Amino acid sequence: MTEQAMLPIVSLPLPTDLVTRSETLLSNVRGCIVTDPDSFIRAGRLQVSLRKMISDLGIACNEGVKPYHSQWKEACGKRDEILAPYQIEDKALAAQLIEYKRSEEERTRQVEEILHEETGETVSLAGPPKINGLAFVADYDCEVIDFMALVKAVAGGKAPLAVLQPNSVELRKLARALRETFNIPGLALIRFEAVKRTGGKAS
Repeated sequence: MTEQAMLPIVSLPLPTDLVTRSETLLSNVRGCIVTDPDSFIRAGRLQVSLRKMISDLGIACNEGVKPYHSQWKEACGKRDEILAPYQIEDKALAAQLIEYKRSEEERTRQVEEILHEETGETVSLAGPPKINGLAFVADYDCEVIDFMALVKAVAGGKAPLAVLQPNSVELRKLARALRETFNIPGLALIRFEAVKRTGGKAS
C-alpha cells in the first residue's frame, strides 16, 4: 500500500513522494527569477514541471475527495487550498516568461533596425530561446464597455443571448472562438500572450 503523507489540509492524504517532490518544486519555482537566456530556459522547464505537478496533485486530491460526497463543497475547498500556491506561482512564472520574451523580442527588433540602417541589409537575429514543452500563444478575452450596445447586438442577432448575463465564461469562449474577427458592439477584445504546455517533457 502506498505510504500517505498529510499536507496542512489534513482531510486529503497524499502520497509521501508526491508531497516531497511538490514541495521541492514549489521552493525552486519561488526562487526563480528570469533575467537572461539561461534563466529563461530554466524558468520554462520549471513551468513545464509545475503544470505537470498541478495535474498530478489534482488527480491525487480528487482521489481523496471521492469518499466525501456528503461533504463535497468542503472537500473541494480543501483541494483548492492545496493547489492554490502552485497555481499562483504558475501564473507569476508565466508572467515573467512573457515579459522577458517581449523585452528580448523588442531588443532584437531594435538591433535589427540599427544594423539595417548601418549596412542597408536586412538582418534577422535569433530571438529568445525555445523551451521544450512550452509554446507562447495568442489568447483572447473581452470586457463589456457598453452594455446597452451589447443588448442591441444580441437583439440584432450579432451575439448569442448567453453573453447578457454577463457571463464571463461565455464571453471568453466567444473571444477565443472569434479571435481577430471579434467585432461585437458593447464588447472590446482583449489580446494577451499566454504560456501553453505542449506535452513535451522538460529537458
